[in-house]
Amino acid sequence: MIRVTVILFLTCLAAAGEAPYGSKDFYPSPTRPAGYRGDGNGYFPGATPVSEWWSGTPVAVKI
Repeated sequence: MIRVTVILFLTCLAAAGEAPYGSKDFYPSPTRPAGYRGDGNGYFPGATPVSEWWSGTPVAVKI
C-alpha cells in the first residue's frame, strides 16, 4: 500500500510541473500534442479567448 501511495504522489508531483494547454510556457511534445483539439478533451485551462471580434465599429463596404 505504501508503494502505491508513493507512486501516486510522485506522479502527481511530476504532473504539477507541466504547463497547462494554452499557457505561454506550454511546449507541445509527442505525449502532450497541440493543435485544433489539443489532447482531444476540448478543454484548454490556460487559454484566454478573445472577447471581441474587432476593435471598432462595423463598417459597410461601398462597391
